[in-house]
Formats: sequence, structure tokens, C-alpha cells
Amino acid sequence: MIKASRPSNPFNVVLVEPNDVKDFDPIIDALTKPRNLKIIQVRWIRLEVESIAQILTKISHRTTESWKMETIKKANKKGLAIPPIPLTLAPMYDGPIPLNPNKKKDLESCIPFIVDVDKRNHSIAICNF
Repeated sequence: MIKASRPSNPFNVVLVEPNDVKDFDPIIDALTKPRNLKIIQVRWIRLEVESIAQILTKISHRTTESWKMETIKKANKKGLAIPPIPLTLAPMYDGPIPLNPNKKKDLESCIPFIVDVDKRNHSIAICNF
């Protein structure tokens, strides 16, 4: 997708703060995969803190494809699924983590193609971190 970016079709950069990245490890073993979800066919997976009991999936890399929603259920001791309960997740990171040199070089090469000035300045700040 980044390679296909052009001034007429810019790559959409989404700013992510350390608090936006959540640690799923504490709850992974307590969840069961929805029965009708064919994970081998999924290309994109999206989990959102606001609706942690749901998993959003796409089966292709087309950005125009809509997200399909599946309900994640909490497993009970017998291995049967019970209705989901609200879960909260702690942030995975306490603060910014430095980029490795290769990722920094990649990001620096993308900066000239970022149209939004605020996002461009944010990317420059990340490279200088």
C-alpha cells in the first residue's frame, strides 16, 4: 500500500500513542475463537478497546472492503463458550519505544510523501527521538 502512494493517492498515516497499544497477553487464554471465523482466510484483524468482546476481520487487502464483526466469547472451565463480559486492558508500553535503525530509515524515506503537515512533523519527531 505504501508503494502505491502518490501525491494524488497519499498513504493515510494514523498517529498512535503508547497508550493506544494494549497488552492482550493476560486475556488470551480466557478467550475462544468464534466458530464461524476461518482464521486462515483472514488478511486483517482489528481489535478495539471500546468493544473488546468483538473481533473485526477482512478477507482481502482491499481498503474498500468493509469489516466483518465476530463476537469473541469467554471460555468456561468445560471449554464451552459463555456470553462475553466487558474486559479492560492495560497499555503494553509505558512510553515511546525507540525505532530500530532499519525502521527509522524506512520512515525517513516516507516523510516526503506525507501530505498532512502535522503528521509529517510528527513523523520527523519520531525519527529524531
